[in-house]
Amino acid sequence: MRVDGGSDSSTKNERCLDAYHLCLRPDGIVKVAILDQAHVTEAASIALNKAIREVAGDRLPARIMVDITAPHRTDVGARRYGTSPAAVEITRRLALLTNSPVTRMMGNAFLLAKRPPYPTRLFSDEQNASVWLLQDS
Repeated sequence: MRVDGGSDSSTKNERCLDAYHLCLRPDGIVKVAILDQAHVTEAASIALNKAIREVAGDRLPARIMVDITAPHRTDVGARRYGTSPAAVEITRRLALLTNSPVTRMMGNAFLLAKRPPYPTRLFSDEQNASVWLLQDS
């Protein structure tokens, strides 16, 4: 049984977990989508960290794009884990995709108050997020 429970579906460059789907794109970006109605817990975030390590391999620290457009709940423990040493060591840059102006405004306020130790930005489209992620940092 996995850390976050349930069964998973996996290929070499792709993982499906209880709260996430992730894949390694040909350009080296790890794309993560939070699943619709997912409950993102600290345990789910730990499982995501492990999956990113597996799919990114020697491309760590990774350029990570997280699609947060699906309705979901995120626990405080999951947010805290996002800036833990284990998360920091795998993250080169983080782009968050949102389709809601309200979510983007709240996200930017959160990032100002609790700045992650790696470059992080919010985007409304994948193309601009990809361009930013692929810049040298």
